[in-house]
This record gives sequence, structure tokens and C-alpha cells, in this order.
Amino acid sequence: AHGRETTNTVWRAKFQIVITHQTCIAATTTLHNSEHDCGHQRGYRGRWKMSRIIPLGVLLLCCVGDALNKGSVFLAEIPIGSPGITLQDAAGYCTKTYGPWAETACWQNVRDTWNIGLDLCKYAWLNDGTMAQPIRAARDGCSAVGVSKVSPRELGGTFGVWCYVGRQVECGSVGQFSCGNGLCVPHWARCDGVNNCGDNSDEQQCGGVFLYPALRSGPSVSFWNASQACQASGARVAGWRDLAEQWAKGLDICRRGWLQDATTAHVVHKTRDGCGKIGLHHDGSYGMWSWNVVLDVWCKALSSSFTCESVSQYTCNNLNCVPTWAMCDGVDNCGDFSDELPDRCKSAGAQASGDDKLLFSSGTAVADDGGSETDWIFGSERQAFAGASKVVLVTDEQGEDRITFLQASDRCLQRGMQLASWEDLRDSWNAGLDLCRNGWLSDGTIAHPIHTSREVCTEVGVNHEGSHEFTEQWNVWCSTYGMHDCTSINQFSCANGLCVPHWANCDGVNNCGDDSDEQHCGHVFMYPGDEAAASVTFWDAATLCQGVGATVASWEDLYNAYSIGLDICRYAWLNDGTISHPIRTIRDDCGQVGVNHDGSHEYSSGLDVWCQPKNGDFSCDSVNQFTCTNGLCVPYWVVCDSIDNCGDNSEEEDCGHVFLYPGNQLASSVNFMDAKARCASVGARLASYEDLSFTWRHGLDICRYGWLEDGTISHPIHTAREGCGEAGINHDGNHEYTEGFDVWCEPKTPKFKCLSIGQFKCDNHLCIPFWLKCDGIDNCGDNSDENCDGTEGPGEVKITSSTYAYLYEGDLVFDAELD
Repeated sequence: AHGRETTNTVWRAKFQIVITHQTCIAATTTLHNSEHDCGHQRGYRGRWKMSRIIPLGVLLLCCVGDALNKGSVFLAEIPIGSPGITLQDAAGYCTKTYGPWAETACWQNVRDTWNIGLDLCKYAWLNDGTMAQPIRAARDGCSAVGVSKVSPRELGGTFGVWCYVGRQVECGSVGQFSCGNGLCVPHWARCDGVNNCGDNSDEQQCGGVFLYPALRSGPSVSFWNASQACQASGARVAGWRDLAEQWAKGLDICRRGWLQDATTAHVVHKTRDGCGKIGLHHDGSYGMWSWNVVLDVWCKALSSSFTCESVSQYTCNNLNCVPTWAMCDGVDNCGDFSDELPDRCKSAGAQASGDDKLLFSSGTAVADDGGSETDWIFGSERQAFAGASKVVLVTDEQGEDRITFLQASDRCLQRGMQLASWEDLRDSWNAGLDLCRNGWLSDGTIAHPIHTSREVCTEVGVNHEGSHEFTEQWNVWCSTYGMHDCTSINQFSCANGLCVPHWANCDGVNNCGDDSDEQHCGHVFMYPGDEAAASVTFWDAATLCQGVGATVASWEDLYNAYSIGLDICRYAWLNDGTISHPIRTIRDDCGQVGVNHDGSHEYSSGLDVWCQPKNGDFSCDSVNQFTCTNGLCVPYWVVCDSIDNCGDNSEEEDCGHVFLYPGNQLASSVNFMDAKARCASVGARLASYEDLSFTWRHGLDICRYGWLEDGTISHPIHTAREGCGEAGINHDGNHEYTEGFDVWCEPKTPKFKCLSIGQFKCDNHLCIPFWLKCDGIDNCGDNSDENCDGTEGPGEVKITSSTYAYLYEGDLVFDAELD
């Protein structure tokens, strides 16, 4: 477009800036410097190299490049109600959500923006599948100062996304606050006491939300003049989120006020007549025809110097503003009881005695003489229910279903409960509740109750954290009365009346406090557990386990089974989308001793599933698996594999050892392709080198090669002799699969009988071909094959009518007469 008057005129008219070739070159250089090693595929550098005559759209991108690179990365907001952004979705999330000018950023982009001043204590996805967090001011709960980069396996869960934009973008268009230096930060980062922008512009003009004018005589503002009313007091009309944040700080005023979206709301922390249950009560039923209705208005102060006294309201110790008529009314309107302190209520009490009534903000007059249906106790704790109460952790079957604080109250209400307080959770903890999951409480904090110290949840007590953003996603603690039916909310009913999620049932932890959740439990098993690995995706895992009366197991469940003795060298799904396998005996390709854990697999990968039984009637037979003496279940293909898979060796008892098959006196001619079928025909499987080595240690000595499962051939020797090699397992991997040999087979059923394959049973339970008996070589290892009565010669067997029926049909040569 350079040099074309028409284009320049249009450009100036539309964008009101003047473009020069030099500024574009500078912008392109800046853009290039910002994008190095990022893998962005925009191709801007290539266009400049190809020609200086470029399309107008490219020129626009180039010419704002310098400004862009001062704030070209922002944290993508996660929609309310979303569980977060997974690794699979992160790559295309920015483009899909904001348009083709946005894409997932790389670490270099985030670092460049951090250099300008960005500070957000949030991990979010990068374009290489890792996550980053930019921190400039050290504080609890955040990474070290700098731009940290971690693997998702180190954190678990789902996150936001760092987006890089390819053109100048107004922060408002992506729903974020515009910093004075051009950066964009989420609205939740504004006025949080942290310099998130780097120029402190996000911490300027901050104040709280207050109800205005909130006169004792009643409301006086329609929606039409709500904005004007707030402006007159140095504020703006508050939004739903503004009010939610103030409610989380303890504000409790039972009078409706307008919000900026023409809806109304009131905030409640203590249940009482006419005010509804605890939470933010939101009413969106006011259409334009109702905007003349007179109410109060919720205002958001726009200056940190704002005072409650400037609008004739009381300043709480926590800086909340409450109308003076709400003081000393038996309700903790401030959230810190400072409006109910005795020394501040003496004059209010004298005033009240004159008319003997306290006017509540709902307009309801309540007698102050104890005659009311609701007896308000001065200074009482909020949510002090009449009768016993208990809390319930609202989660899904896998312990997830996380939501923001703004959604927490509604989630409880949907289940006929209300958002629990710390005191409620403490009472249930005293009754025995132990759940290692954080959940929202009514004051905007999170907590989890612990009785048994364990990994991650080490502190016994009600662990309380108050430093979390309201937009973070956690489970929710809901409070319910007395003997609420646990089954009606799909939870396990403890014998002591508490409710715990089903995933806590049979997890090895006394979650109920009376151990009733740990009775009649089975142990984790692999399912389907067939010899050929399954192809179950993570999305289908829960359904598969439910089909056999179980749920997808947690890492803790698998670890409990491992502690009992479980050892299976095959990965399978766990309930958090990771895969694991337990190992107690080190062997090739099975990892280290312990529960080997891998969190890098796609959910679409096909694997088996670790399932946890959920009833006392479960049996290994119901899933066609072997029952260990210690109660564990293992697939039949690991029975008699020379590995203690049960932990008590019960699946290795009464097993036959490796035998040579067919084992005729003349060498067989079985090729490797047929070897597996030959073993299967006699109830065995093709043996491994480890199987043969195990049997060799028991004494087996046969100087004839046979196939192993890896396509090699071997023979075990204890007595070195001509043509048989040295003592040990002589191994040869250089033969074609079409060549003919015998086969080494491993029995797959307990109490395998040597006579079933026409072979001699040694006293140590090994099987050897009859033609090896009395040949002068200790083939059994205990010399039982050489206990001869003198009538048998080397390689000869005295055949009786009882043994004749078991001779293998083939090339067996014998020189004996039947008795």
C-alpha cells in the first residue's frame, strides 16, 4: 500500500493515524523479536521478505506491533460453570474464543509481558503443553518471583490459557480491566491488594459496595435514576460480582437494591423470616415496565478514600458499610459483629426501648421481647440452627464438580441446603467427618476436615484457607438439618448420620468417624484384565466399572491394594485421568517398586481400568478373576507366572513349572507361529525367559532347545556335557520363526498334572519327558528321575498299565513290555 494516495487517505480517515514505511519496519522487527522460539504460524516475517507491497490487513498488524508487544499476552477467563480448560482444548482455545487474531502463547510471550509488569498468581496453559505463572511480588500460594514453568503432572487439574494476540485489542473486548500501561488483567485481579498491572493502576480508585440511600423510612430509587444516585456519592452502580465480593466479606442486609444489569439482589448470612436462606438472592424478573419500582441501589465506591460516613452509614471494623438502622438489631450485618458490640449498642438499646420494636430492612417488625417466632440471640454465631446440623461436600462421583464461589450458594439451594459456615464444618468434624477435599464456605474461604493425617492432608483439624480468588473453582460445603437423607443427595450414609461422597466409601480412610464407610469393602482390581490389553478410553472408564458394581479407583485406592501385595505390570486408568500400575518385584519394562504413575496420556488412549468395589457382595469370580488368599483379585493370565502378583504367593501355589512340549524323544518340529497354540492346547501358555529361569533354579536340566515367548530358543543345563553348553540357561536368538523346535510351556492352572501331557513327575513337582528317566543325568534337580530299580536302562522306562494311557501320541520310542 506504500505510495498509493487512495489507500493512505482511506487509512487515515478510518484509523486516524499516519503510516510510514519506517514505522512498519520497526514494528515488524519488534514483532519478530517477541515471537522467537514460540512456534507461532502467522507468517508475518515471510510476507515482509517476499515484498514491501503488502495487504492492508497485514500492514495494520505490523504497524501496531510496537504497542502490541507491550501487552500482547492476557489470561483467558474461564466461563463461569466451566470445569476449566484441558490440555486437549488449550491449543485452540484462544482462537476459538476470541477470533483468528488470538492464539495460545508460548513461555517467551508471557515472560515479555511479565517484564512490563504482569503479576498473576494463576497457572495457565502454554502452547507446548506446559503451564506458566508470572509473579513479581512474592506471596503465599504463588510460585517464586519470575515466570515459572511446570508440567501439568506436577499440579493436576484444569487451568486457564495464556493468549497471545496478533493485533491491538481493547481489554474490554476480552472482558478484562485495562491497565494504564496497556496490559490487560482479569477483573478479579483489580483491587485485590496486589500490583497485577505493574503500574498499580489496578489498585487505584478502589472501594467497597454499599446500599444507597438505605433510609430507615424505606427505599426511594428507581432503576432510571440509580446511576445518578450512585454518582452523587462518588460511586457507580455495582454489578453482581461486585456485590458477591462484598457479601463474601460478611455483608448481610436484607433489603433489595438495583444492580447495573437492572436486576435486584439482597445479601444474607443469617437465615431469618422474610430474608430467605444464606446467600446472594438475585431477582431478574424486573423488566423495563418495572424499572419505575422504587428500591435502593447497590453502589461501588470508586475511590479508596471513600468513607461510610460520607453516605451517613456505619463503618464496620472490616470496613463494610451498613445503614445505621441495622446496628444492634441482633443480626451480624457487618460480618465481624462490630455492629453488635455491647459498648456501641447501649444508646441504640435505649432508643429501641422507646418504641419496643426493631425495624428490619425487609420492612418486617419483630418484637424485641422474645415473643417473636424467631428468637434472635444477641451476638449469636451465624447459622446457629435450632437442632443438630451437618455438612455435606457436594461433588460428583469422582470428587470433582468444582465451581466458583459465586455459584456456591445456588448449588446448595438446588439440593435443598444452604452454604455452610466454618462453625458448621467444625461441628461435623467433631462428629467424625474426615474428607481431604477443599470446599467453599459461606464467608468465601475454603476448608477441609481431617482426623487422620496422610499425604497432602497432614494437619489434623478443620484446615482453613482464606486467600483464594472467588473465581477459583472448588467443591462446596452445604449445610443441612438433622437427619437429612444422604441417599436423596446421592451420598453414602454413615452409621452415625453423617453423609460422605461415594468416592470416599472403601478408600482406606475412616471418613465417617465410626468406620462404617470402610465395612464390607473389596479391593481394587484391574478390569477387564484380559490377557490382551483392553482398549477402554478414560471417558468410558466409569461406565465400565459401574457395570460390575464398582467405581473408578483413585490413586489412594490402588496404593492400598499395593500395600496388601498387588503387583501387576500393566497400566490402567485411575479416576483423575492418570494411569498407574503397582510393582513389588522389579523386572524389565515394569518400572520401580511402588505405584508407577503417569499423567501424560490422552483420554482417548485405550487401556484397562482400575476399579474399586462398592459392596460387600463383590467377588473375584464375578469378574472372572483369581481370588488370592488375602482377598485381592488378579487376572488368570498372571496365575503361575513365577511372579508373586497377590502378595501372598497364593496364585503361585500348586502350579506346575515350565515343561518341554511335546518333548518326544525325537525332537519336535513346531515353528514359532504355532508355539502359543500348542501350549494352549494343554492348558498352558508360552513361557518367558524368566519362567524358564525360575524352573531352572528348581533344578530342571534338559539338553534340548525350545521356543520362548519372545521368539528366542533356550535350554536349561546344570550338568555341563558335550553338545549341551555350559551350566545355566543357554539362549539363542538367531533362529528363524519358521524353524522347528519343541516349546517351553508354563501351566496356567493349579495342580497341573505331568501325566496329563505324558511326562514324568519329579518329586519336586517338575515335569520331564519319560525318555530322560534313568539316563544318568539329574534332569529333575532332586535326582528323583534317577531312582531306578535296575531294570530300566538309560533312556528306557518301565511302562505299567496305569501309565500307558498317558503316553503322548508321537515319536516316543521305548523298549519295555507291559506288566
